Amino acid sequence: MNVVILHITDIHAGPGELRDEDLKQHIPDSERGKMLDRLTNYLRLLPNKPDYVVVTGDLTIRGNKQGLVDFRSWISDRISENILPDFIRIVVVPGNHDVVWGIKKKSGWHKERYSGFSEVIAKVFPHAYLPDCDPPLDPNELEIDVNSTSLIGGVSTRANLSEVEIVKSSPFILDLEKDILIFAFNSTIGCGVYLPPLPKIIENIDSLLNLYDNGDQQIKRKLKQIRDTYEQSLLIDAGLIGEQQLNYFSQLMNRFREKLGSKFSQLTKIAILHHHISHLWRQQFEVKTFESVLDSAQLKQRLIEYNFDLVLHGHKHTNHVAIDGSIIPVSSREQFNPICISSGGTVGGYPRLGDRQSFKLITFDEECRPRTTASIREVPLLDSANPWYTIEKESKIYSVPISSKLPELHDLKIVKDTLDTFMLEQYAPELNESEYLIITGAEFKFPAANPDIVGEASRYRSYCVVEKPNETIFYDIILAIQRLDFRQKARIYWMLTDVKGLEKRSSKKCKIVILVGNLEETHFFQGELKGEVRKSIEEIQNWFMPAFKSGLIEIRQHNFSQEDIERLTSKVTESLL
Repeated sequence: MNVVILHITDIHAGPGELRDEDLKQHIPDSERGKMLDRLTNYLRLLPNKPDYVVVTGDLTIRGNKQGLVDFRSWISDRISENILPDFIRIVVVPGNHDVVWGIKKKSGWHKERYSGFSEVIAKVFPHAYLPDCDPPLDPNELEIDVNSTSLIGGVSTRANLSEVEIVKSSPFILDLEKDILIFAFNSTIGCGVYLPPLPKIIENIDSLLNLYDNGDQQIKRKLKQIRDTYEQSLLIDAGLIGEQQLNYFSQLMNRFREKLGSKFSQLTKIAILHHHISHLWRQQFEVKTFESVLDSAQLKQRLIEYNFDLVLHGHKHTNHVAIDGSIIPVSSREQFNPICISSGGTVGGYPRLGDRQSFKLITFDEECRPRTTASIREVPLLDSANPWYTIEKESKIYSVPISSKLPELHDLKIVKDTLDTFMLEQYAPELNESEYLIITGAEFKFPAANPDIVGEASRYRSYCVVEKPNETIFYDIILAIQRLDFRQKARIYWMLTDVKGLEKRSSKKCKIVILVGNLEETHFFQGELKGEVRKSIEEIQNWFMPAFKSGLIEIRQHNFSQEDIERLTSKVTESLL
């Protein structure tokens, strides 16, 4: 069975109108309620219930507690109906509509900001960290058993008289049976909060107010209005993760790497948050003080460094799927994956720029580890008499790469050519002997040893050839970014067969020289185990031992260091400037 994640976002449940001031649209609560009913009808038609559900914020409107209760009831009913998994597999993050705005900053002030979300949602669902509400973040609080069959993380509670209180809360769920990690970030730390006023402005207004203590009261009222208006202008709506969450995330990922060992690289890693961290395709133009998450660069860097595969978010009411963040740092032995970022649109809000209300189904192949692709199905919530037809025919389907270290060395032609040239200069001294005839690969093809089996199109080009009076030497280059497998063995077998056939028809001795550049000590390495390239070379020598003993083939090897790569590629960079 494949692993399926249901992604829903921006439900906006609860009483009152949802206002889109930019588009001048008002959506009454009755209409938004209908969208949840419609979503239910679609979920009932899925062949299997999702393995996990992620809800990326804006469950309600302007922190309305009733909307949070309505959403929780809807989820509870769907679990009872057995079309959604249990609460422990449903991860929720707050959106900017789920916090109370305008709370003055003071000790423990976040408790008031997240009061409704904490009481209604956080005591039931695994969720992103809520400062002043959840227990302090501690990456060492949970025992991690690599053989665990139970979910690790999430929330645990206990009854205290008539109250339910949170005992432990970890902003992630880790399923070591299905190799899935879902980490939840709270991006609403800066939503609906006041920036500190500029002291000079306040001082000047207060000075003017003092002048009118016993003067014109109408002017004094106007000055107070100016001060109130200025203070209100400092109320911001900014996506922010903050150092506390970022540092906890890094510490936790380091602990996972230590405890899980090689299994950490097998995990499919998904991050969820409310706000977008990259620009969206066909994004609506908005002039705002804070357009996206303030520390999105720091967040993306850490996600990429820990090889996260997928980011799911909401907020913009715009569907979007893209690959972001592919980097190739030459100065490091580590190579970083690109990351897929998917925006979930909206369930109950107004879609932007002609988009459609929708939900997403993310499907991973259960058999493959680590998983290399994901299928994202974007299902529009159309008012259809046949929702199944909509799921099958109206959906958009994206097939996205994950866990692939792109681009590889062989995609970087100028770098590969530089390393090839280095190998020839260092390990093919015959090419420097001017009395011999040198033929490049573009001008020479092996004659087929078995023309009754293969035709002209099958002829194999050698990298270059040196013609001596009594010997012909054929050169080929292999830059090994992982262990040499059957493909290389088959390639060498083909060369040996053709060269042996040529030797029988020629008066000269023939020889193949394979120049192997071992890159397992550099950031280009794509393998898993140290020493695997060297061991695979030994396997090839054992496979073709008779040919090695007779002198028909020879391997000349260079073990590249990271310093070699930096030195050689810096020359490439200089030549481009």
